[in-house]
Amino acid sequence: MEEFTFQIRRVAGRRRLSITVRPDGSFWVSTNKTLSQKKIRSFLLEQMNWVRSSSETMEALRAQNPRKRFQSGEIYPYLGNTYELVIEKGNPMRLQVQDGKMIFTSPVSEEKMSEEQRLYYQQKFQETYKKVAKKLLTNRLEFWSEIMGLETMGLSFRMQKSVWGSCSSKNKISLNMKLIVAPLEVLDYVVIHELAHIRHKNHSPSFWELVETHTDHRHMAAKWLRDNVYLADFLGSKSDLHPS
Repeated sequence: MEEFTFQIRRVAGRRRLSITVRPDGSFWVSTNKTLSQKKIRSFLLEQMNWVRSSSETMEALRAQNPRKRFQSGEIYPYLGNTYELVIEKGNPMRLQVQDGKMIFTSPVSEEKMSEEQRLYYQQKFQETYKKVAKKLLTNRLEFWSEIMGLETMGLSFRMQKSVWGSCSSKNKISLNMKLIVAPLEVLDYVVIHELAHIRHKNHSPSFWELVETHTDHRHMAAKWLRDNVYLADFLGSKSDLHPS
């Protein structure tokens, strides 16, 4: 169908068709196990304007976030702000944010780094980001859990491609470490969203009412997460986009 590639994912009991566009430009169609190819094709034809628009959006977002090479002068996001990376020689190895700069201290000066060493310190840089993310996400979950009066049965961290957070049937919450690049109100929205699923295992009006009791950033946050799908690429995986 035109120049687009579609993969079909069939799930037992699924009631509605949906499309997801992945960072590689492919589109995944989720449906039940019995819907005919003819009806799927008809649905795709109806959604073609969205498909074209989403493909163009993905390309534009990708272009805005070129691959990082871990060099002084590159710009990195952190909690909704951006900072210029400065790599300095010194011990111990650490990462600090001050005066609009993100300062990474390395035992080897940047000028003398081999390509292998640069990749090694880049990995350490990423690991530091993730440690900060785990600590902050844990604190925000504890904060909002107390405010909302909802207790989790566990917290895990992931670097997922398409999910910012999730809540299992056993009330175990998972949060994406990529949220460390988002503004605090966006990060908090995801935490509030997943905590609300402890009470409501759906997206019913009662669920959204609970969410909006604790944040008025719902729509802004959802838009930010869509518009900044590639912003945290330097930490690893990428997110998918979904039709509204």
